[in-house]
Amino acid sequence: MRITWMFVAAALSFPAHGALADSIQLTVHSSVTIDVSSPNDNFFGQFDNVQGQPFLNNRPSISTNVVIPFSNVSVLLPTGSVFEDASVGITAPASGNPVIGTGHEFAGAPFGAVINHSLPSVAPTFSKNGISDVSVDLLFTGKTTVAGEKVSTNIQDLNFVLSGFIQSALLNPGSNWAGYLGGSGQVVIPYTVELTVDYSPVPEPSSLALFGIGLLGLSGVVRWKLRS
Repeated sequence: MRITWMFVAAALSFPAHGALADSIQLTVHSSVTIDVSSPNDNFFGQFDNVQGQPFLNNRPSISTNVVIPFSNVSVLLPTGSVFEDASVGITAPASGNPVIGTGHEFAGAPFGAVINHSLPSVAPTFSKNGISDVSVDLLFTGKTTVAGEKVSTNIQDLNFVLSGFIQSALLNPGSNWAGYLGGSGQVVIPYTVELTVDYSPVPEPSSLALFGIGLLGLSGVVRWKLRS
């Protein structure tokens, strides 16, 4: 009996070709359109043209988080296969590769204490064909879930952390005006979802048949040796 079990163990250590681990990779390319703006005084630009020398202190800045609901991505394993492992990754443009969208600067609230109230005050105007220059960081949480032969990403939300500025050409510097500059625009941010699933497929029937015949042959050899 001891010899028989040794042969069986040796046979099991060489799996049939059809039972080798396999993987499925699903790649989904998508994008999201986000409206951007200068939300408050902390991010407004500043413009000064009281003394007849237009001076742009800074551009309207973008600093915001946008949470986008995410629709789960799933794959189905071949019938009867055994799940091994799964991983999910989502990539967006790197921070060193900003996304360029549309943008428009505009005059905001004036600085009343700076303007000469004895003279007319004319606010500056800007082109509406400007840009939004946005760097993106993408945050997400979620683990893959397995329900039978279905493997899903199980991601609830995508959190886009945006930073950058809005810029458009100055059309008219105005006169006797100083104040905040606001901005608004829109960017389209591409992202890619990759779901990788490792599994062990069911051995092919022909492989199983050869495996069984081999075991029967080994068993017969052992019995013959024991009798002799």
